[in-house]
Amino acid sequence: MTLRFYLSVGEPLFLARPTGVRDENWDAVEDAVGRLHRAIDADDLRLSIGCSKELIECVAKIVLELRGEVVSNNEKFGPVLDRAHRALGRKPSETPEGLAALRDISQAMRTLAGKVGDLRNVVGTGHGRAAVPSADLEVALLSVEAATSWARWALRRLGVILENSPTQLASDLVDGAIFTRGVLTRRLQDAGLPSLEESDQRLLGLSVARRAQSDTFLVQEEGVERCAESDDLEAWPLPYREGLVEGLVYDRIGRFDLSLWGVRQLAQLIVTSGPRDLLTSPLEGAMTANLGERLGDDDYRSKCLELLDELMPSIPDTASTAWKALRDRTEIPF
Repeated sequence: MTLRFYLSVGEPLFLARPTGVRDENWDAVEDAVGRLHRAIDADDLRLSIGCSKELIECVAKIVLELRGEVVSNNEKFGPVLDRAHRALGRKPSETPEGLAALRDISQAMRTLAGKVGDLRNVVGTGHGRAAVPSADLEVALLSVEAATSWARWALRRLGVILENSPTQLASDLVDGAIFTRGVLTRRLQDAGLPSLEESDQRLLGLSVARRAQSDTFLVQEEGVERCAESDDLEAWPLPYREGLVEGLVYDRIGRFDLSLWGVRQLAQLIVTSGPRDLLTSPLEGAMTANLGERLGDDDYRSKCLELLDELMPSIPDTASTAWKALRDRTEIPF
C-alpha cells in the first residue's frame, strides 16, 4: 500500500485559515502543505517525514510572528516549538475549572510535534548523509498525521487568541465586522477586559463607542448601555469608560459630535463611574474641533441642547462644570 492510499480519506491534510492570519503567512502554510502533498503522491517516505517537520516549523514560526515575537533564521526546531507552545498556552485563569487535563493534552501535542523532528533527524530528508537510511510506511504515516494534527490544533488555538486580542476586536469594531447578539459580550469576556492593560481597555471603549454611534443597536446595548447602567468598576474599568466617553463626544475623524442616544449614555456613565470626572479631559480640544454631521444640523443641535439642559440636574457636582462646558460647546455652530 502507498501513503496516499492511507491518507486519501477525509482530506487529513486540510487546514483551515484562522481569522487574523495574514496573506503572506497563509501562503507559507499552503506552500508547506503543497510540498507535503507532492511527497505523498510520489510515495517518497523520507521526503514525507522531512516535509512533515517543515510544516510544523512553518506554523510554529507564524504563531511566534503573529504573537509579536522575533524568530531568527538559524533558531533550532526544538526552541522554536517550545516558544510557540508558550505563546499558544492558556493562563491558569483561562483553563476551565476541573479541566486540568486540557493542559496535559496541550503538552502532549508539544511532545507529538517534537517527535516528528526526532524522526526527521533519524530517517527524514534535510540532512546530507553518508548512507541512505531506510524509512518504513508506518513511520511516514505517523509523521504526516502527527504534523497535520499539531498544525490543525495550533492554527485553531492561534485563531482564538487573535480573535480575542484587543487590537483585533478594536479593528473589527471600527472596520464594520458583523456583531450578532451576544458576540460583543462574548468577545469582551474572552479578551479579559478587566485584566487588560489600561491602554487596551481604553482602546476597546473608544472603538465600541464609535461603532455604537453608527447606530449599531447590539453594540450600543452590549458595549455601552450595559456599562453605563453598571457601577461595577471591576467588570467595566474606568479606562474603558473613558474610551466610551471620548467615542461618544468625537467621531472617527476627530470632529465634535453628539447623538441624542449618546448624550443619555454620557449622563449615565458620569453617574455610575463614581467621583472620577470623565468629561474634562476629552473636552480639552472641543473648542478647536470642527462639528460633525449631526451637530452640523441646526435642528439636531437644538434637540441636543434641550436634552443636555434636561439632564443637567442628574449630573453629580464633581462633573457639573464639565457638563456645562459640553453644553456650551454644543451651542456654538462651528
